[in-house]
Amino acid sequence: MTAKDDATPVPHPVDDGDAAQQILWAVILLAGLVAVFYWTSAPAQENGVDEFQFVISQDEPTEPTEQSEEPDLPLPLPSRSEAASGAAEAHVEIQSPADQQSGWLRIAGVATDQRKSSATGHYRRNNEFDIDTANVDRLDVRLADLNVNRTRRFIFHIDGQDMLVFVNEIGTISFVRSPEGLWARP
Repeated sequence: MTAKDDATPVPHPVDDGDAAQQILWAVILLAGLVAVFYWTSAPAQENGVDEFQFVISQDEPTEPTEQSEEPDLPLPLPSRSEAASGAAEAHVEIQSPADQQSGWLRIAGVATDQRKSSATGHYRRNNEFDIDTANVDRLDVRLADLNVNRTRRFIFHIDGQDMLVFVNEIGTISFVRSPEGLWARP
């Protein structure tokens, strides 16, 4: 009997590279399982709206419109802390959109004429806006009045709805509320 005829299997030596590769694949598989578990265990949205609504807009008009023919009131100077951080606050209360408004937050349309409309906004220097409204169905945000980051990507949290907006020009961004209460670009 020769070595070729021997039926005893010869163990195959395992390289350290094979063991490292097996460990790497195990780690990748475990990370994937953790990611899937985290993604599927996230709480469901109550209103059925995705977390972010992506909106890509066309160039903002550069010609004056009927709304911008009103004389602009001088803007109040920001405090030193606001100027240093780039943050800005705004609060607007009007009876009608024809009322004079100043600042970066403007009410362009009211839901009902019987009561006051208001909007309160907070801008953070990382192009993030928090805006709360009451009796408002059209809203304008004048980016040119703020010290915005010129990345042209803005995050808006309007009445609890999150939107990611991309613009081609730093100008005015308009929003319209649907009859269902959702905000969108016109």
